[in-house]
Amino acid sequence: MKAIVMATFLTGAIVGGVAGATASDLMRAPVVAIATPTATLTAAPSLGFTPVSVTTSNDVSATVAAVNAVLPAVVTVINRGNSGVEAGSGSGVIVDKDLGYIVTNSHVVEMTRSTQPASVVDVILSNGTRKSATVVGNDPSTDIAVLRVAGGGLPAQAALGDPADVPLGAQVIAIGSPGISTGFRGGGAVLENTVTSGIVSGKGRSFPRADLRGNVTLRDLVQTD
Repeated sequence: MKAIVMATFLTGAIVGGVAGATASDLMRAPVVAIATPTATLTAAPSLGFTPVSVTTSNDVSATVAAVNAVLPAVVTVINRGNSGVEAGSGSGVIVDKDLGYIVTNSHVVEMTRSTQPASVVDVILSNGTRKSATVVGNDPSTDIAVLRVAGGGLPAQAALGDPADVPLGAQVIAIGSPGISTGFRGGGAVLENTVTSGIVSGKGRSFPRADLRGNVTLRDLVQTD
């Protein structure tokens, strides 16, 4: 059994990579895509996902192995606005652990009623460690942003792949760590490290976003159930 892991930070039934600016376009240094040592990269929709193939003789074991391989690269992103007060949160994925680069959604780091990114951003690693980050790239038109943790030294990174290689009907595991706003149930990222599974339901989907981005349509999405 091959389990394709999607470390996703877009919500809803349609999740995935988008056309347009790539992570490398938005960063000030290139990303070196390196597969997690315990798994072999097979296919990945761009940016929104980190598929890893883990083959075992047992379906449950394959799922657990895939999650263990990718989970350390998934983070919670905390938007703290310009004043340091938590304004929202979402998921992100580490794409270069040494240089400290993390990809997330633009809307996760945007200021309230604005497409401008917050100046104060934190990330919470899967082990609960909290680190400060800065927004080094932001593209509201594709809903992609790139963060950087100064000094790097992050625990793991996920490899990005090609959505063309993901077959319809493929079994997938989605990992997210969206967190919640402070004040709800005492605050903190109580939804961190969430795992679910399903299949690839469709490819090449479009999803309109009638909001501050000016009726932008996200394209080339991968749909999961």
